[in-house]
Amino acid sequence: EGEAYPLDETLSMVGLIWDYKCETDYLNEQEQRPRANMVKTIKGFLVKKFKTKSAADLHLPRILSSIMKWQDESPRIKLFGLLSGLFDTDHWTERSSCFYLLFLQEVKTHHSPGNEALDPSELGEDWEIYAPWLGTDDVTVEM
Repeated sequence: EGEAYPLDETLSMVGLIWDYKCETDYLNEQEQRPRANMVKTIKGFLVKKFKTKSAADLHLPRILSSIMKWQDESPRIKLFGLLSGLFDTDHWTERSSCFYLLFLQEVKTHHSPGNEALDPSELGEDWEIYAPWLGTDDVTVEM
């Protein structure tokens, strides 16, 4: 078990991981490969961020501890943990995050059509593009 990141760093890292997931899902679809689950996505993100697998392995326990520590403080972190299979696994599948992101994309397309077909890394926007349906850091939107 690692030392948890502060809440603001955890929220930032969760956002960066979602961005990374969107970008890798887009690339996988372009190459007609399956989307990666969140376990692979988190590990891939950490290797990209920290440059080596050994460095990523040192940070993995920290991000997991952070999600467990802050899940009751931030609905976004709790949702991330649920979709990553860290807790409440009775309602989780390894493709939960893929379904969630597809759902968000369809909601956005329906309510506010835009650049969904473009490579997410070229949009110049981060995951806040979905803010109207995510709520704020401390409040989620009920559907």
